[in-house]
Amino acid sequence: MFSVNKRDRRLSVIIITTVISFIISYICIHYKIDEVYRNLFYVPLLLSCFWYGKKGFYYSIGIIGIYLLFSVKYGSEPFWQTFISLIVFITIGFIIYRLTENVSEEEGHQNKIYQMSYSDYLTGVYNRRFIEEEIIRIDREENLPLSIIMGDVNGLKLFNDAFGHKKGDELIKSAAKAIKSTCRAGDIVARWGGDEFLVLLPKTKKEEAEKKVMRIKNACNTMKFNSLSVSIALGWATKESQAEDLSRILKIAEDYMYKHKFTESYSIRSNIIKTIFTTFQEKSLKLEVHSKRVGYLCEQMGKAMNLSEAEISELRISGLLHDIGKIAIDKSILNKSFQLTVLEWNEVKRHPYIGYRLLSFLPEMLNISQYVLYHHERFDGKGYPQGLKGEKIPLFSRIINVADSYDAMTNKRAYKGVLPKYMAIEELIRNKGTQFDPHIVDVFMKLLESHEASANG
Repeated sequence: MFSVNKRDRRLSVIIITTVISFIISYICIHYKIDEVYRNLFYVPLLLSCFWYGKKGFYYSIGIIGIYLLFSVKYGSEPFWQTFISLIVFITIGFIIYRLTENVSEEEGHQNKIYQMSYSDYLTGVYNRRFIEEEIIRIDREENLPLSIIMGDVNGLKLFNDAFGHKKGDELIKSAAKAIKSTCRAGDIVARWGGDEFLVLLPKTKKEEAEKKVMRIKNACNTMKFNSLSVSIALGWATKESQAEDLSRILKIAEDYMYKHKFTESYSIRSNIIKTIFTTFQEKSLKLEVHSKRVGYLCEQMGKAMNLSEAEISELRISGLLHDIGKIAIDKSILNKSFQLTVLEWNEVKRHPYIGYRLLSFLPEMLNISQYVLYHHERFDGKGYPQGLKGEKIPLFSRIINVADSYDAMTNKRAYKGVLPKYMAIEELIRNKGTQFDPHIVDVFMKLLESHEASANG
């Protein structure tokens, strides 16, 4: 990115000097001028070896060969003398090439380091180090009005929790691509921080900067990522006179960005949660069906325990979403047909915490996120993730635990067979006071008996 232009200029010089030398050589031959002058033709070719490395060496061999054939036909030198000249100059060129090869490699290595020091490794745009230096350089009167756009990718933390950091990186790259697609040649785009971007717009009025913001938003809307449009909160400001402090303009743009982020964040988070739930349903049909059954059993338990309508609704949703954290667990682990390894089991045990993180992004889901977090705690304190004991475990989490376990036992799982209902009931009773809350198990038994009686008539 930083060395290509320099090398192109060198190639242009070599081509121009070659053409000029060829013309001079032709004139020398035509007018039978001293042979020494013809040898000036070799100078740009030897320079090409020194300047352009391997390509220049091959280039010089080809052109020298063409020239010597031309010289044999039109010049006065005998063929053997021309042939020796060819060998001599190719040898000189080869020696120069070998001497400069290491220099060229070192130059290429230095250029690569230079690029890396000013480029963001993930997105390919400039990094913060470069943009901070550029802000100082560009802060001149001839660049006024100077506009700044600051952007912050919405929902990155949520994406990282739900889909993993690789997907989060892809979201950042998509955001950078959207921003770059709207920029002119003189605009400067940089990654300012983890999920933040900065755009410097020299000679750009405030109204033009606002139009640029709209173009970035439109570019984001057309760029789908995991069924969602890429979303960036944007703020902008313009320095119109040299007397204004550019750092203050930057702060205005930043404040404006955070204002937009605050107003947009709720709808963005809601859409992401909906997408996560849809993706969760698509990830595994068994998980989806299991979650619906657990949600139904929790609802029936709520009614049996004479909870209010609002509490029953919250309990049903908690049961429906209890396994949503499994969206971040590898599909191969979830669908494994034989027993999990210790490492795989530890990975699966992360799902209550992941579910809690996802749901806690929405204020109305804060209670539900707590119930999801603790639904694998045991009554004797030997559960996970925090080892809570007895009634320190939220009531709804204790209810979900019983409903989840019963449904898992009575329906086919990846690596375990189906238990008859009577054996599942025996298992619940056997684990009263250890894995399960005794009172919840008693209520659940009565609920099953009631359903059995209703079914029989």
